[in-house]
Amino acid sequence: MAAANEHVGQGDFNDLVSAGTDGLLRAKEKFDANRPGASFGGLCRICVRQEIRRFLARERKHDHAELLYDPPSTAGPVGRNAELSDLWTSLTECLSTEERQVVTMHYKSDMTYSQIADKIGVPRSTVNGRAMTARRRMRKHHARETDV
Repeated sequence: MAAANEHVGQGDFNDLVSAGTDGLLRAKEKFDANRPGASFGGLCRICVRQEIRRFLARERKHDHAELLYDPPSTAGPVGRNAELSDLWTSLTECLSTEERQVVTMHYKSDMTYSQIADKIGVPRSTVNGRAMTARRRMRKHHARETDV
């Protein structure tokens, strides 16, 4: 909680706490009690701060990407919206059902990863992983489509 409090205002507090929890889990996996001078508390502080910083970096990168590409609304496609709707359909056709669900809920319904995780019943880190994989696949798919 203290590490999340340091970053209040930089992201959704629940997402920061969730990222910190991921850091605790990572510390638990990395800790070696047989190592001389090993301090679980010290390792926890390091891992929690790293995970929160990684989360914030991903969010900043994500916010920047949203400025570059605003997905079409769910309203009926007209003119430029029709082109964007076709592009959205083309980009998401390469995704698995789970990935498509996550990116659609995030971009079209403007839901946070925490909200999506609650709605579909998976951890926030799973939602984040699916979103990252989906964006990577969509970039590759778009690059192949535009090179043709």
